[in-house]
Amino acid sequence: MRWSSPINVADVGRNHVALPATRDGTALLLRIDIRLEGSTVFLFVAEEESAWPLRVRNETDFAFSFEQTVSDLGVTHSKVISLT
Repeated sequence: MRWSSPINVADVGRNHVALPATRDGTALLLRIDIRLEGSTVFLFVAEEESAWPLRVRNETDFAFSFEQTVSDLGVTHSKVISLT
């Protein structure tokens, strides 16, 4: 068994956790809505059905790029993003 990345229950609002990929290579993205009501913390967990949120911040002096590739019905779509 492998663990997902941690979540901080103090981060009230919408959070996302990517579960590790299974043997077939698919990863699962969970949406976790954290709400406080009085002294009670509620976690609402559901599978995210919209696009995966992604944030990349380059805080270095170096430029870099990364590529995301998706295969769909034998056709490969690729997008390269460069950050400076």
